[in-house]
Amino acid sequence: DILTDKKDQIQNEVLADLQDICNRNGLGVAITGVQLQDAMPPEEVKASFLDVTSAKEDKAAKVNEARRYENEKLPVARGDAQKIIADAEAYKQARINEATGIASRYRAIAEEYEKMPSVMRMRMYIEMITEVLPRIENLYIVDGNGNTVQFLPLNPSNNQTPVVLPQE
Repeated sequence: DILTDKKDQIQNEVLADLQDICNRNGLGVAITGVQLQDAMPPEEVKASFLDVTSAKEDKAAKVNEARRYENEKLPVARGDAQKIIADAEAYKQARINEATGIASRYRAIAEEYEKMPSVMRMRMYIEMITEVLPRIENLYIVDGNGNTVQFLPLNPSNNQTPVVLPQE
């Protein structure tokens, strides 16, 4: 312990013990300091002691390096985590808003459908046809037996969108 990190502690203990001995024996001496000098390990263990000291210094250097790395990387990782959480919250809110809008639109359509079912049915059919027809090139009308009743070639260059009304 004298050769490593407890030298100061040992010096203080020796000072206290030595002053106590002087006081008990009534010497009238005040010990003001104890200083251990030239503390060296015995020659038989000197090489091993130096190895241990070197290993402790290496350990301290590695711990300091690890703390530096942690201080470098941890704030970045925390920031990335916060960004991911914020992005997820934004996505969640966007999906909630989208679903709320779709539900509101559905409710509005359902209310109108209840008021005038035949008009709303026709309107929904026309909306569907105007969305689907521009994407097809040929239209086949088939009867209940699977026979083609009518063939309508739709020209994609023709800007007119044909509207097919259901037969009732």
